[in-house]
Amino acid sequence: MKRIGTFDLVLNDNQLSSLRSFKKKRIPVEILVDRENTLVILDCACCRDLLASKLPAGVLIPIVSTLKSFFEERGMRNIEVRVSGDTMRRTYNGQVDESIVTPLKNALQDAVTQFIKRKPQR
Repeated sequence: MKRIGTFDLVLNDNQLSSLRSFKKKRIPVEILVDRENTLVILDCACCRDLLASKLPAGVLIPIVSTLKSFFEERGMRNIEVRVSGDTMRRTYNGQVDESIVTPLKNALQDAVTQFIKRKPQR
């Protein structure tokens, strides 16, 4: 297996850092390829409270939806999802290269930012 990229999804920004549950939270994302597939691994340990929220409050929903759209636009489909503790591994058929890391990061970060903007403050 070969790692083609990693990045962090930031669950806060300057204007939204007042939301207590979003301060200094990041979801590390790792993208790997094997002979036939692309794997996206999300380490959600920083935001158990947000992931465990009842629908539609969880931040994982826009992340997964964006992953689905992103890979479908490239003719790839999800073939497996595995969750172990706070880690989610999503497998897509087909391979990608390093050039998708930045567009994927931007798409996911936009989805998270939009989610946070819509989330009511408590």
